[in-house]
Amino acid sequence: MNRLGGISKRGNEGLRGLLIHRARAVLNWYTKKDDALSLWLQGLKKRRHSCKVTVALANKLARVVWAIIASGQPSNPCKICKAGKTSYWISSGRRRTCSDAG
Repeated sequence: MNRLGGISKRGNEGLRGLLIHRARAVLNWYTKKDDALSLWLQGLKKRRHSCKVTVALANKLARVVWAIIASGQPSNPCKICKAGKTSYWISSGRRRTCSDAG
């Protein structure tokens, strides 16, 4: 089994700080949602301290960003969080669900 490491202190400090900041923002509302990412965070929060959950989410965000850049494909919110119809995002000023992405 391969085990992924955390966010190291090597690399761009500013980018690492932004990822942590975004992760903290997500952790303010994940309990009110039921998409796959929020459910993963809820399960992780039951087992770990909130600081570790923040870093784990920042790590996940970094890997998603890297995968999008490396593949050259446009991002797909439904694929990123393996979302169902309950997930939504804002696109061009309107709320869209994964079923709208079609």
